Amino acid sequence: MVAVDGDCIVGVLQYRVGGHATPITLDHVKLALSVFGPVGSLKRLPRFRARSRVDLPTPANSFYIDELDVDPLRRGQGIGGQLLSWAVDEARRCGIVNMSLHTTTANPARRLYERHGFVVTQTAVDRRYEAYTGIAGRLLMERR
Repeated sequence: MVAVDGDCIVGVLQYRVGGHATPITLDHVKLALSVFGPVGSLKRLPRFRARSRVDLPTPANSFYIDELDVDPLRRGQGIGGQLLSWAVDEARRCGIVNMSLHTTTANPARRLYERHGFVVTQTAVDRRYEAYTGIAGRLLMERR
């Protein structure tokens, strides 16, 4: 779903229905090697491992919000809320009773998610992840 104002895209919401994302494939590895090179890819391995330590499973059969992004210049104008309201309606239309999303422990959008009925159901924190990102960890938020 794309939010537009005139000719400008001001927000995006991407979702999927179901559980886990597509696993890493050989094509993903090839892409990383072509973008970062062999040395750059190896240098990023500790960061990827740290991220995997705070990954939380996506609930099966949920309306999962992969991405919600609003133009930084347009934040605070209700665009994110409109996109979330659309997602709630879409989940109902699809007959799905559970919605979920992941976010970081430091994301200020958490308040937006809570206003739309999402609650934190799992938290994962890790000192290595925090050392790489400056963020303590990640949250799974769900709405029934």
